[in-house]
Amino acid sequence: MKLHSYMKIPAFYLFVFFIAFDIVPARACSTYKLQHGDQLIYGHNLNEGDMGVPGMVFVNKRGIFKIGRTWTELASSDGRDASNFTWVSRYGSVTFNCFGRDFPDGGMNETGLFIWEMNDDPVYPKDEKLPTLNQMNWMQYILDMCSSTDEAIRCAYEFEIEGWGWHYFIGDASGKTAAINFVKGEVIVHTGDRMPVPGLFNTPYDRELELLKYYEGFGGLYPIDMDDPEVTRFAKVAKILKDYAPGTSIINDGFDILSKIMVHDVPEWSVIMDVKNQAVYYKTRLNPAEKSFSFKDVDFSNRSPVLCLNIDQAEGGDVISRFGSFTPAKMKVFFEESLFKVIPESFFSKIGITGAQWAENFSHLTDDAGKAENQFFAGSWADSINELTLTLSMEGDRVSGKISNSKDLYPVDHISMVGNHLVGTFKTKGRTLIEFQGDIDGSMIDFGFRDTGRSPANRRILYLKE
Repeated sequence: MKLHSYMKIPAFYLFVFFIAFDIVPARACSTYKLQHGDQLIYGHNLNEGDMGVPGMVFVNKRGIFKIGRTWTELASSDGRDASNFTWVSRYGSVTFNCFGRDFPDGGMNETGLFIWEMNDDPVYPKDEKLPTLNQMNWMQYILDMCSSTDEAIRCAYEFEIEGWGWHYFIGDASGKTAAINFVKGEVIVHTGDRMPVPGLFNTPYDRELELLKYYEGFGGLYPIDMDDPEVTRFAKVAKILKDYAPGTSIINDGFDILSKIMVHDVPEWSVIMDVKNQAVYYKTRLNPAEKSFSFKDVDFSNRSPVLCLNIDQAEGGDVISRFGSFTPAKMKVFFEESLFKVIPESFFSKIGITGAQWAENFSHLTDDAGKAENQFFAGSWADSINELTLTLSMEGDRVSGKISNSKDLYPVDHISMVGNHLVGTFKTKGRTLIEFQGDIDGSMIDFGFRDTGRSPANRRILYLKE
C-alpha cells in the first residue's frame, strides 16, 4: 500500500523549514511572460528575505535514463516509499536547483518549454493507480519529456504528485502559458482565454483575477501604485504588460519588471529565459553581477556528462566556460559548504535523519539509474529470424542505440522512454525518416515502425538476446 508521504511530510517540512530559518513564509516569488513581436522572455524572482538562498545551475542532457524519486524516500535513512517510475529524457534543459540534480525550482528546455514553481497552499490529487513523483522531480520530468504547454498540462493529470506547497507557471516557445493550481484535490488549470494576465505569484489564479477587477484599467477604482506594497504584484504586472513600451533591450526590460514586482530590496535570484534567442540571464542577492550563457553553446547530447555550476559566481558575464561535469562528490560539497550554512542540523534531526545522511541521499539520488540491474531495456533485441536487431547500449545512465537489418546498420536518434514505452528514430541511406515505437514486456518488445506520414506497419516481436 502506498503510504501517501505527501500527507505526512509537506506541512511538517514547511513548519520545520521556517523554524529552522527563523522566518515566516515570505510567499513572495514571481513569474511572468513578456512577449513583443517576435521577442519572448519568461522572468522569475525568488524572494525569501535576506537568506542568501544557495543553488546550482544544471545543464541536463537528453537520452538519460532516470528513476523517479519521492521526498520520503530521500528524506529517510531506509529509502522507504520509493517511486518505481522510469523514463529516458527526450530533451535537454537548463535548470536552477537547490536540492540537487533533477530536483529543480524551475528552468527551460531546448524546445523553449519553461516551468517554475511558487509557494501556494495546494492539496494534490490522490490516485494510487498513478505513478508517484516528488513535485521537483515531476518538474524535471516535464522538462525532459514535453515540448508544449498542452503536453505539460497533461502531466498534471498523469501523476500523483507528492510534495509541499507549490503551484506552477508554464510557458512554451509559442508564448502559450498556463497556471496550474491544485485545489481541494482537483487540478485547476488557467490557460488561453482563462489566463488573460501571463503571470503567477503566491495566490491562486482565480483569486488574483477577482482582486484585479478592483483596480483602474481593469474595471475598478483603485490606482495601481507601483510603490505601494499593498497593491498586488499580479495587478502591477498586469498594468506593466498592458502599458509595455520597448526599451533598450527586452532583457533589460525583463529585469526592470522583476525589480518593480519584488517584495524585498533584492531578490534571492532573478532569472530571465530568452526563448527566441535561446539564452539565460540571472543575478543573485549574494553576487548581483549579471551572468548569462547561450543554449547554442551547450551540447545537450549525452555524449558528454551533465554539467553544473554554483549559482553564486562573483564575476558577471558569460559563464558557460565555468561549468563542470556533475559528480555526486561535487553535489555533496555544495550541500556541506553552501546549503548547510542556511539549514541547521536541527532541521534534519526533526525529520529523523542526520545532515550527513541527507547529503548522501541527495548527492547520489541519480546513482541507481546507472546500475545494470535497473536497466531493463538495455541489450540487443531481435526478431525470431534475426532479420531486425535493436541494440540499446548504456554508459552509466546515458542511452545510445542502433538498429540493423540483414544489410544495413543505422544509429538511433531521439531515444526516449516513459515507463516501458520506448520511442526512437533513424534515417535510412535514402534519408527517409523512420520512427519506431515499442512496448517492453519482460524479455519481449512489441515493436513497430513507420516512415513519415504513414500509419504504423511492420509490427513484430523482438526478443532480448542472452
